[in-house]
Parts: sequence; C-alpha cells; structure tokens
Amino acid sequence: MTLAHHAYPTRSAALDGALALLAPARARGVRATIVTRTAPAARSVQRALAVRGQGFAIDATTPRALLADAWELFGDGRAIIDAAERWTALHAILNEGGTALSKGYVNLLVKLAREGLDAIDAPADMAEAETRARDALRTYRDRIHSRGLIEESEAAVALAGTAAASAYACVLLDATETDLPAPFARLFDAWSVPCITSTLTDPEPGDRAPELDTLARALFNRAAGEPAVAPTGAVRVQLSSGPLASRRALLDALRRALDGDPEARVAVATPHPDQMARYCNDALIRAQVSYALQTSCAFSDTDAGRALIEACTLVTNDQADVLLGADYGLNPFAGMRVSTAFFTDKTHRGNRLIDNSEMLTDLAGHAAEGLQGVIGLLEAGDAEGAIDAIEAWAARAFRAEPAYLSLQMAALEAARAAAQAADRWGLDPVALATRLDAQTLSLYAETAPNPRVTFCTLADLRDAAPASFDAVIVGCLESTSYPVQDKRDSFDTLMGKWGVATARNPLDTLRRSFFGALSAARRSFIVHRSLANETADDAQASVVFEELMDCYRIDPTARDSSDRDTGVALPLAPFTELAGEQDLTANETAEAAVELSEEPAPVTERISEDARPYIVLDQQRHGQVFPGLDLSASQIESYLECPYEWFAKRRLQLEQINEGFGPAERGTFMHAVLESFYARFQKEVAPKVTADTLEAAAALMRDVFAEKAARQFTDTSLGKGQRYVPVTPWEEKQRDDVLVKLLGWLPFETTFLPSFEPRHMEWEYGATAPFSYAGCNLVGRIDRIDVDGQGRAVVIDYKSSLSDAYRPHLDPNGTAAKERAAQAAAAAKEREAARAAGLDVPEEPAPSLELPHKVQALIYAKAVRDQLGYQVVGSLYVNPLNNTVQGAWDARSLDAVDVPFAKDADRRAGAVPFEGVASFDDLLDSCEEAIAARMRLLAQGRIAPDPHGADACQYCPVGNCSARLVARKL
Repeated sequence: MTLAHHAYPTRSAALDGALALLAPARARGVRATIVTRTAPAARSVQRALAVRGQGFAIDATTPRALLADAWELFGDGRAIIDAAERWTALHAILNEGGTALSKGYVNLLVKLAREGLDAIDAPADMAEAETRARDALRTYRDRIHSRGLIEESEAAVALAGTAAASAYACVLLDATETDLPAPFARLFDAWSVPCITSTLTDPEPGDRAPELDTLARALFNRAAGEPAVAPTGAVRVQLSSGPLASRRALLDALRRALDGDPEARVAVATPHPDQMARYCNDALIRAQVSYALQTSCAFSDTDAGRALIEACTLVTNDQADVLLGADYGLNPFAGMRVSTAFFTDKTHRGNRLIDNSEMLTDLAGHAAEGLQGVIGLLEAGDAEGAIDAIEAWAARAFRAEPAYLSLQMAALEAARAAAQAADRWGLDPVALATRLDAQTLSLYAETAPNPRVTFCTLADLRDAAPASFDAVIVGCLESTSYPVQDKRDSFDTLMGKWGVATARNPLDTLRRSFFGALSAARRSFIVHRSLANETADDAQASVVFEELMDCYRIDPTARDSSDRDTGVALPLAPFTELAGEQDLTANETAEAAVELSEEPAPVTERISEDARPYIVLDQQRHGQVFPGLDLSASQIESYLECPYEWFAKRRLQLEQINEGFGPAERGTFMHAVLESFYARFQKEVAPKVTADTLEAAAALMRDVFAEKAARQFTDTSLGKGQRYVPVTPWEEKQRDDVLVKLLGWLPFETTFLPSFEPRHMEWEYGATAPFSYAGCNLVGRIDRIDVDGQGRAVVIDYKSSLSDAYRPHLDPNGTAAKERAAQAAAAAKEREAARAAGLDVPEEPAPSLELPHKVQALIYAKAVRDQLGYQVVGSLYVNPLNNTVQGAWDARSLDAVDVPFAKDADRRAGAVPFEGVASFDDLLDSCEEAIAARMRLLAQGRIAPDPHGADACQYCPVGNCSARLVARKL
C-alpha cells in the first residue's frame, strides 16, 4: 500500500501544488479537502488559505475529523466510539474474562481495536497469547455493536466502498502514510488520496535573517566541498552542564530574546512544554508577558492526574502503602504544605503497623480545607464528586498559573469522562481510575490573546507558519529526548499477521519537525542540549543537533572541526553559552532568579565558635540544671569510636525514618523479655536459674515471651525503635527464633557466674542527680547487675551481636600482642646498646592504658562501684542469642570457669590485670581519666572524623567520609 507522492521544494510550494490538484474537483463541485496530520496544522493551512482568498472554498481538516464527517453522511447510523468509551469497554470485557489486566496489555488492545478491528478475522498463525487477544477483541466488537457503536478502523473500511469516495476530493499535505494511523492509510489508499510533501531543500518564503535562509539550504543537504555556513549570530547554541540546569538555560535564552525586542514573539520547544511553562510562569507574569501552552501528554504526567491515580489506588488497597502515601502527600493536589507532607511521611514510615484506614484518615485530615473530603468521596465510590471537589479547589489555588490550571482541568475532565463511561459499563469508577495513567491529553491554552511566547513541542513547530516567530528556541536536543529508532513491538507483529502493514520513519519525522522549527524563525534560532544526563554520564547529542553542527564545520570529516568538550562546531563557539548546575535553587525555581545571594558553604568536620555552646544541650532534671556535658554512656562510646560519627548520629540524627525490624529492635525486645523473665523468676521460682529449676525457667520464658510479643502490638507507649513487630510470615519466624535462642540461653545461665545471682535488673543510675563521669553528667540504665554473698558485683550489658572489638585489650598469646612485645624488646635492646656506648638515654615510660574500643560496660561498672558501693569484679557483654561473652573480668577474684568464654583468646583478652593496669579498680579509674581527656576535646568542638577500629564505620550514616574504614552497607 503506497500513496501517490508529490514533492515540492518548500511547504508553501506544496500547498500551491495541493491547490492545483484540487482545482478540477472544485470545478466539478466536489468537496475539496486538504488533510493534515494534526489540528494545529489544519489551522495553519486555514490561515494560509485565507491569505490566498480561498478560506471558504477548501476545507482543511484532520484524518479523524474527515472520517467523522464522512461517516455522519455515508455511514450506517452507528456512532464511532470515542477514546474513553473504547478504553472502558475493553476493561469491562477483560474483567469478565478474568484476564490479567496489566496496563501494557490493555494499551495494546486499545491500539489494536482502534487501528485493526476490521482485520482481526484474517486467517493467521498465532500463538496462544495472541489468540486470546484476538478473542477479547472479537468480544469487544460484538459488545460495542450491540450498543450501536463502531470502531474507527471498521468505519474507515466501510467508507472505502461507499459514495463517500466520490463525494470528497482529498490531498494529504505535509505527511505520508508513515504519519498516519493504519485505518486512515488504508482509507486514503482506497480513495487514491495523494501525498503532498516538501523536500526540505529550500527555505520557506519569508522575511528572515540571511543566515537562517543559508542554513535551511544546507541543513540535511550539504554536499561535499560546499562551503560551511558563516555564523552571524542568528543561530546560537545554549548548553547546560547537566539536566538540572536545562530549564534555567532555556529561561535565560528566552529572556534574552524578549529583552532584545519588546514586541518579539518567541517559541520555546521542549519535550515537556507544560513543565517549562510552569517553570517560567512567575517570571513571565512579573514581566507582563503573555504566553500560550500547546502540549500533548499522558494523564499521569499531570499533577492532578497523578494525584487522582494515587488517591484511588490508596483507597482500593487492602494494606497501607506508605511510599505511595508519601508520593501523594507531596503532590500539589493533595493540598498539603511540604513540611506537613514530610511530617506525615515520617509518621507513617515510623509505624510498621499502620493500616490503610489510619493512613487515609491522616492524609485527608492534613489536606487543605477544600480537599479534606476527597478521600472520603472516593471511599464511597463517588469519583465524580471527588473530581468536582478537586476542580473547585484547584480553580482557587492555581488561578495565578492559568496554563498550568488549564492542563490540570483537562486531566480532571478526562477522568470525569472515564468515570461516566465506567458507570455505563458497570465498572467501579474508582478502581478504574487507578489505570488512567496512559490516557493522552491535548491542550492549547493562552494567558491572553496573541501571546508573545508559545511553549510547545518540536513536532508542533512542524506546522508553524514560515517566519511566524521572531525567535525559536529548541531545547533538550539529546538523543534520549529525540530517539530515531524504529521500535517494532507486539502491535506491529499482530497487525502484520492480520495483513496490515505498519510503517514508520522516525528520522524523517524528526527532520521535518526540526526544519519546520527553523522555518518558523525570523531573526534568531537557538538550539540547546545538555552535556550530561541524570547520572552525570556524557549525554549524546540528537542527530539533528549534529546535522546542524555539520553545516558550520569547515570540514565535517575532520575531528578538529568541533570543540572537543561540547561538540559545537568551532565557528559557532563565539555564539555559544554554557549554563552550570552550581545555582541549584535557581535551577529548580525561576522565582529564585529575582535576587540571588551567596553565603559561604558551611565547614564540615568542625564546629564554629558560635555553635560551640550547643554541642551538647543542658538538660533540666528535678528543677535543676547541672553544669557539664549531658551525655550517655553509649554517646561517649560513640564519640570515642569516631567524633564525626557521634556528631552525625547524635546531633544531626542522620538515621532512617522507617520503623525497622533489625538488630536494634530485636535487642530492645530481648532486653524487655529478659527483664520481665528474671523479675518473675526470682519472685515465683528461685533467685537463680539452676539445673534443678531449668524446666520451670523454660516454661516461664515461654509465657513471658508470648506476653511481650503480644505487647508489641498493643502498647501505644512503645515508639519507633522500641517495638519488634513482624508484619510478614518470614519476620514472624525471625521473631520466634529469638525464643528458641533464649531457651538455649537458660542451660548456659546455669554455668554462668554460678556463685552470683541477679540482684538489679534495668538499674537506673543518676536518677536524682546526674552521675558525674569524666566531666560529663550521666543518667542511664544498666541491664543487669549480678552480686555474690561477698558483695562482689559483675555488670552485665546485653548485646545481640558481639565481635573482637569488645575485648578490653589484646590477647597476650595473639599475633598482634607478640608483634608489639617484639617491637618493645627491640627498642629496649637499642636503648641498652646506646647506654653501653655512653649515650644519655631516657628511661622507658611506664606502660599506660590503651583505651578499649568498647567502654560502655566499664562506665556502668564505675557507676555501680561509686553509687552502690559494690566491689566490681567484672564488666561483661553477653549475647543471650548465641551464648557468647566478651569484656573485662578480675582474674584475681573470679575463676575462669565461672565466666564461660567461647574462646580462650576472649578469656585472655578480658583478664585483669594486664600490662598498664594493676587492678580492676585501676582499670575503671584509668578509663575515666583517658575518657575525660577526649571529652575535653568534644567540649572544644573537635568532631573531625577519627575512627578507631573497623566496627566504628560499620553503621555510620556518613557514606562519603574520607576517613571511612569499611564500605558503607546500604
């Protein structure tokens, strides 16, 4: 199937050729019609006909409008189905058949129904899935026929053999069969409609800059040896270093075009003209510049459309989708302040047990007054009522952005049409609205008559009148925005099996659009591209950008004919500007461009003099404020591990907002179970778990575990980080495994410190007045304190994971300790040799304490010794989940068998005394003295990264720290 082609040098000449072809038909009284691809192209032709004095003699229309007109006159009385009805009918039929309703599958059937319903009975060798699609289309055909409807493709075939063929004399202007949907290509083939096109070899007639005419002759047609176009400034290049600067760069180019002539008319063509128009809206309103928006986009590309889809999805969900709720809250049509949206998102993410009803109530309650009832209306199934409420609110909220408002209203009208069609086909309009995302919207809106600026797509400029704009700006000329691949898909495969060929020529389409944009410019033509994409990789220029550069390159085949970094032809370099991404605020909102101020960037890793008093805030306790640093033992340990990690986690609080189900929550739950278990065990059974009481201990552990597990779901006083709440079967198994491990702890408990018994559980120190330690005020709780009959105490800190970092010193038999001893012996030998040579050598300093990586239990031990008066003989970290022990123990007071370390190396690395420490009391006092020196640095504002031990970086949130020792776990 090939239509007859007639080519002319320019589009104006093509129009004259079309009129010549139609002249005989007009003489016979036949209805002469020029068919164009789009409605804007038809309007452009009508204006051109009016200039020629033939505005009433010849029709200018689109294929779809021509089909509707001819069907009304020559059809069988059935109505051609519209897009909303087609889409809804297919959903209804697929719902009845129980077919999986993937959005891609529905969109495929929609396109097949519109363009190939007349061909589905053709014999073909099809796969099972293709047969199911054909059967669904046959059912669809029967169903719409029973309602007095007919598809476009069927109407086109029916008209091919009617009197309509002789009633119309048509020509297809500036288009070929590759620009047409399949039904119209077949209809025009049956009617012998010729294609009238231009060759893109000559400039369109018009009063324009000479450089633009020269460029039009060379573009796509520069022959070998032909001289390059000489730049004069009529063609300019606007570059942006990355996509964040693209809109800002285009706005700057637009301002220059408007400032150069107060009466200038400018076209700005981008892939998303609606976004560009909204970005520029405030700046243009302030400058009292009127503008128009011409766009075609998907329903989900509009804020109103996306908000409606999200709201309907949330309403129809069985479970709360907090991520979707966050997206909805940040949508302008949710009616929330940004701060409120972030607050509600944090609240939802911090509650793993949130249900859908609670989340919907929260979202509705935080919405603007006019939108608070929207979710309730959707829950009641009143989609049209919800749309009414959104429209009324939007008319007030966005009255200062008329073009943006018009696009949102168009989306809401499309949703209303779908809801009405859903009622006719017996579908739930709210459930159906969740699938509206691919519906196409078309809009032309003006802020005032005869607008000075037009935001449109590049394809829209293909139909613009020659020299109709003083300046044309074509943005985002990257290959990702304007690809030229002919992507065949399942639609083409099925249509081919049914005997209908589909044709595409994306390169020709792109070239014609670009040439049309150039022809529409009178004084200046600005092309823009980004040099990098969203991932900061090099962005490839569109083919038409490169073809334009070829016109200016002295030798297009020479590698040195272009700038190596930007790809711009060297002669155009003086007319090229580059916008950077450094002004992020200005890049995100044009409003910030009114007045920009620069502030010095904050210095990281250091606290300023002004901020130093706020390093640690004073806390009031019992009506008094005590001088000193208010910290906890865990905060001190965090600062010792790395000052910058402490600052990030404790002061900046760089932690995730989601309520987790990990080691931290498991550890808190384990603490609660063990505290309750020992309190009840000592009250109901015995002071300590022994072999004789093991069975009773296990029964009690099961009861306590069940009670605490249930409490996680019912106790509202437990907040994020304090609950261990499984929401999936796998997480329930993980929680139940904790019970198995705690039951395994009980036999271990019978051998752990056999002469001691738990005396204090969750003992709070510094309750009335903060406990003074290393110049800090400490208040906290100690998991467990075991005491024997001699008044000796062992401090126990539960941990759900342990490592070698919890050893208070090196294993004397370990490799590291032996290497250190060998180095010390060698140094001593050198000193002896120096003394023998008569040199004055100072004495070796006495060994001093090397502060352990983990000091939390040692700080607890000091508090127990000083406030309870016990002789502390151990500060141990215990993991009841795998029966492991780490920490310091007094080898002079305790037997090694009483502290069942898993490895001999752990036992040796925890024994006190050791080198530099004479006793357990000496260990506690020396630790405090060393920690006090570090705390003085904190008081001075020292927070530079200085990690001690590999574990210090394991859970640090500062992923880009230069001092990081281990890769961050994401």
